[in-house]
Amino acid sequence: MLVTGAIGSLKATVKDASKLPPELHATLNDLMRQQSLTAALASGLQESDTRFDYKQAMDNVDALHVKIDPIEPISAEYGQRLAIGLIVAFLLYMSLMIYGQTVAQGVIEEKSSRVVEILLSTLRPWQLLSGKVLGLGLVGLIQFTAIAVVGLVAGTATGVLTV
Repeated sequence: MLVTGAIGSLKATVKDASKLPPELHATLNDLMRQQSLTAALASGLQESDTRFDYKQAMDNVDALHVKIDPIEPISAEYGQRLAIGLIVAFLLYMSLMIYGQTVAQGVIEEKSSRVVEILLSTLRPWQLLSGKVLGLGLVGLIQFTAIAVVGLVAGTATGVLTV
């Protein structure tokens, strides 16, 4: 953090304004108010011919706040990126659950109908399982891609999403 500026107009430059502790921000505000009040009192004591208005000085000091400037401002698309990330993670989780369950159900059905015995006479077990996983995985990936494309088209068409 870098604190610069004259009395009454301090500016704090930080990497991320959202990570600035509120206690530090309050301390900087108090420091600036104290410096401003000290400067106002010193100038009031030097001017012996005019009456110094302490209430006006206190009101001026209470209105002062440290200006916080982030080095890396939050981008306008941050909310969109977060929403897209959460939606993609949710859809990916759901597709893994659904298609993982489909693979397991397919294996159980083959075991119960004794079809696997006929298939294993011509195939190795790893070939059967990898074919099942790859086939259902590709079906799930195609459906996931179709849902994503429809969502992106709908989002950009309505103006909610800027890609």
